[in-house]
Amino acid sequence: MKRIAALDVGEKRIGIAVSDPERIMAFPKGFVTTERALEEIPALFRQWDVGVAVVGIPVTLRGEEGPQAAQVKEFIHSLKEALEKEGMNVEIVLWDERLSTVQAENLLREAGYRGKKTRQRVDAASATLILQSYLDFIQQS
Repeated sequence: MKRIAALDVGEKRIGIAVSDPERIMAFPKGFVTTERALEEIPALFRQWDVGVAVVGIPVTLRGEEGPQAAQVKEFIHSLKEALEKEGMNVEIVLWDERLSTVQAENLLREAGYRGKKTRQRVDAASATLILQSYLDFIQQS
């Protein structure tokens, strides 16, 4: 069974998480810069044997797509093209990322992380929360 990855798309960085082969647990894998994402993500997905990519979509507390949703969808379109160019068939799933960044920041603060590098950890932690939420959902289905 192929792994599932999650992407938390931001303006400067894209946080990445990947599941275990059994698709039960999510693990942070760091981030890539948005300017290099379309080059690096296909290679990472191939390395990790990813078959599904869960992409966090910004949703407001009312359940409507947030203002950055259009940018994320534009990125998804470009990512699909980059993956197809590499001969990869990766299913892309949009997933509500509501409050994932806030949760990630709180978890890291509770764990004692502070300072400049915390922002980079937040990106990967947020992607991990998105992915774990998706994994829990598919386990219940």
